[in-house]
This record gives sequence, structure tokens and C-alpha cells, in this order.
Amino acid sequence: MDGHKLLILGNGFDLDLGLHTRYSDFWNSELWKQAKENCAEKYLVSSLERYRITHNWFDLESGLRDGALALVGRLNNTFNNANYRQSFQLLQDKLKEYITNEQANSTPGRGCVAYHILNAIKYNTSFKTIYSFNYTDLNALSGKVGIDLLHSVVYLHGSLQPDDDIILGIEVEDPTTIPPQLTFLIKSNSPYYHYNNLMSDLLGASDVIFFGHSINGMDFPYFKDYFLRLSRAEYSEEDKPHITIITYDNDSDMQIRDNFRFNGIDVRNLYNRVRLEFIHVKSFYDGSNAETDKLIRLVQRVKYP
Repeated sequence: MDGHKLLILGNGFDLDLGLHTRYSDFWNSELWKQAKENCAEKYLVSSLERYRITHNWFDLESGLRDGALALVGRLNNTFNNANYRQSFQLLQDKLKEYITNEQANSTPGRGCVAYHILNAIKYNTSFKTIYSFNYTDLNALSGKVGIDLLHSVVYLHGSLQPDDDIILGIEVEDPTTIPPQLTFLIKSNSPYYHYNNLMSDLLGASDVIFFGHSINGMDFPYFKDYFLRLSRAEYSEEDKPHITIITYDNDSDMQIRDNFRFNGIDVRNLYNRVRLEFIHVKSFYDGSNAETDKLIRLVQRVKYP
């Protein structure tokens, strides 16, 4: 480890700032209705609706994946690839418009946990990089709460920045499970997909903060090898890296731990081999002294290089 620190952001970070950027928020918007009405490929819409009904919640990318997997072996030369591409692009454009509006109209406050974290690290040059899985422009959002970040930000799924675009799509471990007519849905096929140093930066970091990232689902492959290595690593007491996972509540905490176990990562070993800590933002807002103390200790630890 070279002692640098990392901040990794998921959608929960934007939610903590007050943005309504869940896929379910988009689903309930007028822009989704417009996308639905104008999609030439009706299967795209129906497969997303089927996913929502089946799972009783809405994950746009998981719905896209399930819809594509359901077509394996069923497509032939009569399949209208152009219609599907056009409909998918329309869906992506409407999602981008929705998130752009949310970013522009948001009014983040300085009392939220996200503000405290950003304010703590703003002058800390040991934070090598901020990795964001969100589409929102972190510099624009931090500017709204009076923070001028000096760190580089890597947007793993694209962004709203002028020279970028959002990357909507799916991740699969075996691309042969996707019909060849639909491989344009795979994120790494986007012209805006680019190389990143996330894995090497994780392995070299002495302090990693995950904020609002579910650490499961289609994004989990980014982290699986890292957590497997941590659960098997041998560190001296002074070299144990800090791993802080800021999540919403006890339920989201357990989902992360259960996902670790499902993927062969021993949670007990993680606790024994690294300095692992979970912070629940809901408990902090509810006035929990224990969660408040954990947040204060985290802020003090990361405030200075």
C-alpha cells in the first residue's frame, strides 16, 4: 500500500444530497412516460415492466439484462435490430434528461452526511481519486454546498459533463449469454467507456470509503476480487487498511454482508483482517449517538493528509 485514500460513490450519495435519482424515480416521471410512448420496440418496454412487477421494485439495468437474456435463442433474421437500438437510445436520452433536471433543480443542504464527507476531504491531497458510479457531476453538486473539490473524479458509467455521456447498459460475466444482436447493451461497448485504475488504486489504498454504493448486483464485479483478497490478506496491525461502508440502514447493511457471503467472501475474516466499519445514515439522522460518534471519528481521520 502507498497510503493513499479513495472515496467511491454510489446512488445513495446523491440521495443523501436530496436528489431523486433512483431508477424508480425516473420510472414515475413524465419523461419515462414519453420514452414508453415513443419506443418503437415494444418488447423493450414490456420486459422492463415485467421486471418491475416480478421484483416489486425497479432496477432499469437489471430489467434490461433480464429482457435480453429472455431472448437467447429466440431471435432470427426478422428481428428489427434498428428498432431496438433506437428505442434503447431514446430510453437513455430520457434518463439523461431526467437526471440533468434533478441536478439542476437540487438544493443540497450542509447538514447531510455527504456534505460532512466532502468538507472533510476537500483539502486532503492523500485522496488520490474519487470514483463515482453516478451520472451526476460531482463538482457541480459540491459547488452547490460551497465546496471546491481539488480531486480528480473518475466516472465509471459516464456523466453529465459536457465532453461525456451517460453509459446505460448491462454487465455480464459471460457475454455469450446475450444475443449477438443485443451486445450493444453491454456497457464496455459504449464509445464513452474508458480504462480506469480502480482495482490497482483499491489494492494500494490505506483508507477506502464507500458511500451509498450497494456493492452488489451488476457493479459487484468491480469489487469482488478486491474483497476476496482482503478476506485472505495478512496485514500487520499497523498496516491494516480502513474500509468504511456508509449505507442507509441496517437492512442495506445486511444486504451487503449477505452479498459478500454469497460470493465466497468471509465477513468474519474481513473484520479480523482489515479495519471494517459500517455507518448507517438513517441512524445518524435519527440521533443515534453511536452512529454520530462513528461519523465524527471518520471525519477526523480523513480530514488531513
